[in-house]
Amino acid sequence: MSHNDSKHARMCSLLNRKRKVVMEVKKVVHSKPGSSLEKDETAEVSEQVDQKYEEDKRKAKELILREARRSKQRAELIGPQGWLRPKSLNTNKQFLHRTLAATLPDRRLKTQKSSNDP
Repeated sequence: MSHNDSKHARMCSLLNRKRKVVMEVKKVVHSKPGSSLEKDETAEVSEQVDQKYEEDKRKAKELILREARRSKQRAELIGPQGWLRPKSLNTNKQFLHRTLAATLPDRRLKTQKSSNDP
């Protein structure tokens, strides 16, 4: 359950950050009319936000298309199963720890031998 809880917490955090950005944009756009300088600044800020949004949208489209092309190539090589994304290889931490511990010199033997030598 802790994995699901942490996943849910990360998702909520992401959504809160998105909401915060949207709220800031609304504040800038709906600010009280003042001098022309403030209007110019709000216009610049809203343009920057729009440009960033469009850039993010363009990058997302590119990533989706790139993944679709790679999936198509995998499907041509290995069949319909190629359309599925390959699972990422995770390191078995316990195995790695035990293997490294087994390859390290054993310090206990040296301390016991050195104390028995005199």
